[in-house]
Amino acid sequence: MHGFGPFWDKEVVPGGWTIGVEFPFYILLPWLFYKIKTLSDALKWQAWFLAIGIVTPFILVRIKALTLFDPTLNFVPPFFLNQLMFFGFGIILYFLVVKKEKISETDYSTLYAIIFQFLLSVILFKYYLLNFWTVHLLFDALLFSFGVSFLIYLLLTKTPAIAGSRILRFYGTISYSLYLTHYLCYYLIAQYNFDNMYPGVSVLSSVINYIIRLSLCLAMATGIAYFLNITIETPFQNLGRKLIRSFSNPEKK
Repeated sequence: MHGFGPFWDKEVVPGGWTIGVEFPFYILLPWLFYKIKTLSDALKWQAWFLAIGIVTPFILVRIKALTLFDPTLNFVPPFFLNQLMFFGFGIILYFLVVKKEKISETDYSTLYAIIFQFLLSVILFKYYLLNFWTVHLLFDALLFSFGVSFLIYLLLTKTPAIAGSRILRFYGTISYSLYLTHYLCYYLIAQYNFDNMYPGVSVLSSVINYIIRLSLCLAMATGIAYFLNITIETPFQNLGRKLIRSFSNPEKK
């Protein structure tokens, strides 16, 4: 229930609203695997996810208890139901890249529905919800997610040499641990005053300080993430595979 109310969304785990989004999705994932078996299925579910993501903000902004507690409506964009459409892009990518299915072989009516929902979201988020600026972040994130998904698709299908480079594969391997640790690293950088090492308030000083912060954070997070990957993530993944195999083939125990 961590991510289903602004009353505790950022209180149980500071900055942990993502936990309230990810773990309910992990719970749903086995059921989604059962229901979504083709690219056509993924597109149909994405159409539903987009519809939910468009309707839910209108409901939330009209719940007085929520608006009184959180007048800026910061709670609306990260609300679990509004985040489903972003997971949907990942599911579509799986069928396009891993399963190598083609959009040309799917039902075009679903694609038309998704395009219509995109256009509808432009109208609703940018004009009808004009007074709720935080809701606009949801639409901006939708465009960003679509753009990143498209770039990932091009990278993996059109430039496999780049996608298969050792550096990208390394960061892909430690990416989850990197995601978990980078916030701590940035906190430590700020705590010990390494976030503004270059003096001044000019554009140049801002750019230099940004490069310094990024380099320090990346270096620290990479080291910690690699350590966590080899000591926790990979061993437990291997354990999980063994458990799955033992449950799938009980006679081989």
